[in-house]
Amino acid sequence: MKKNFYIITATAWLLLWGAAFVFHPRHLPPEGTLTAEGYGGPIEMALSVSTDGRITGLKVLRHHETPSYIAGLESFLQQFTGKNRANTLVLGRDIDAISGATITSQAITSAVKENLSGQPAPPPPLGPLLAMILLPLVLTSLAVAALLGRHNALRWAALTGSFIYFGLVTHTMLALIQPLQAGLGHSPSFGHNPLWWMTLGIAFIGALVLGRIYCGSLCPFASVQEGLHHLARHRHAKASTVSPKLDRRTRTLKYIILLGITALCLVSGRTAAAAVEPFMTFFTGRGTGLAWAFLGLMLILSVFNFRFWCKYLCPVGALTSLMAAFSFWKIRPVPGCTACDDCQGACPVDAISMNKNGQPMVDNGECLMCAKCLNACPVSALKLTRRPR
Repeated sequence: MKKNFYIITATAWLLLWGAAFVFHPRHLPPEGTLTAEGYGGPIEMALSVSTDGRITGLKVLRHHETPSYIAGLESFLQQFTGKNRANTLVLGRDIDAISGATITSQAITSAVKENLSGQPAPPPPLGPLLAMILLPLVLTSLAVAALLGRHNALRWAALTGSFIYFGLVTHTMLALIQPLQAGLGHSPSFGHNPLWWMTLGIAFIGALVLGRIYCGSLCPFASVQEGLHHLARHRHAKASTVSPKLDRRTRTLKYIILLGITALCLVSGRTAAAAVEPFMTFFTGRGTGLAWAFLGLMLILSVFNFRFWCKYLCPVGALTSLMAAFSFWKIRPVPGCTACDDCQGACPVDAISMNKNGQPMVDNGECLMCAKCLNACPVSALKLTRRPR
């Protein structure tokens, strides 16, 4: 029954995503528009220059950036007024970057500088670009090693590293806006923003190959939720209990949110509606009063219910769930089970249930690949395998 649900939901999402790709033609900027390659894709700007070569105005006409990441855009653009080709326009010296949006700030600055000087902007430094490729690969390798070796400490090392790098340093974590931008043709080029593509690839290719390893061991907001929950347990706070029937029904909310937001973006042709995740407010420190209240509510609920946001509401988690349900490698039951149900008790997200014969059934769409069930089974009746046995 659950497999049919995954098939139907995945098909519905692919149809919506495909419709966005087909019915929204690629946008070409009007002639004379200044274009920069921002974090989320092309940024179209109008630049006005006086007869003596001074900038009199700079305005963004069209962009695909997540709103919370560029909250200081207007004040940033005002810094260019009065500048001319004699100014070096060096970010961090002549121009202050938008906090948490360095890639976008650098792209706009380089585009303006190139327009004023008539000379092509130099390519971005190789070092930071390589770091955007290598560091995510290192963290992913750490997460895979934790799963294969069943080392919870190694998994926490991956979570902590991701919290620092993806969350605090780069403010870059997988969000629903990314696959929707790709569907609408708004995505940045790999050469300008490899990190955008690395998070997308690690999460979705990883989900198809090895299940929800990104959600389980790499998502920075997951580390926040887990940390709060474990801290509460350490202080003997009582966890909330939800009836299995209510739990199953509530988990469908994230799939409804996924399909609803995708449909809304298809109709509007814009991806701003996809910026609903509370981790954007948490890591950027910016958001409306409603966004801050929602973040606070999610953090409080995660104290009493393990990964509340992930289990019930996260739309990008719903998308990785649909992929993980058909992943190549899965945790599956193998012969030898003694019906002790230790695996069910060890699963922190209740992805394991026991059938009428007392044998475990794993919901691979909900499984976070944390390996706790593998460690809990006394007879190794659960294994990470490529095919059913």
